[in-house]
Amino acid sequence: MMYIILFFMPALISLGIKDKYFKERLNLKEYIFLYAKYNILINIVGLNITFLYSLGRVTAINYIVNTISFCFKYLIIVIIMCFLAPIIYEYIDRNVDVKIRIIKQVNKNEKKKNSK
Repeated sequence: MMYIILFFMPALISLGIKDKYFKERLNLKEYIFLYAKYNILINIVGLNITFLYSLGRVTAINYIVNTISFCFKYLIIVIIMCFLAPIIYEYIDRNVDVKIRIIKQVNKNEKKKNSK
């Protein structure tokens, strides 16, 4: 039960914050994709901070994940990320532009076949 709260609820809080401050109307499909993006962003950052905190000791992470103190510490990290995720996402969405250009190269044999 605690894992559900730790891994899935923070993204819902981020969606609420985005709705309140950015006031964009989204349909259900966009909400689901945005929820997935926030969930991935928040949990990757939270788990990386936890991994760095344990200095890479995987056995330590396996032990700490099952303790209540870990749950509270991780919850504090992801709550902070809940407030930062919409801001980070909006900044990236507005300022980063990715363009992909596909160049198809035709080899000499195909040119000869097409010209005949």
